[in-house]
Amino acid sequence: MAVIKTEKEAEVRRAAVHVIASLLRGLGDKTTQVLTDVLLDLYRALKWAIRCDPDEVVVLHAQLALEELDGVMKRLIFPQQKLEKKIVVLP
Repeated sequence: MAVIKTEKEAEVRRAAVHVIASLLRGLGDKTTQVLTDVLLDLYRALKWAIRCDPDEVVVLHAQLALEELDGVMKRLIFPQQKLEKKIVVLP
């Protein structure tokens, strides 16, 4: 996350944001368990990259990473509902 804000070379920032996006994609639903301590900082770093980075590729990768994070959080907050039908025979 520090590389995103401090590095001057665009290629390095691109790689850092791409690694974060790949990490989020790979972890899937376990993201909240593995990255509990750094999730808020990660979110803030990605938002900063979208708002302030002059390189459009960095912005694109940051948007993709935020979409992955958004999907994970939506699945965590709103789990998929299972519709079941129960038939009970009365004696």
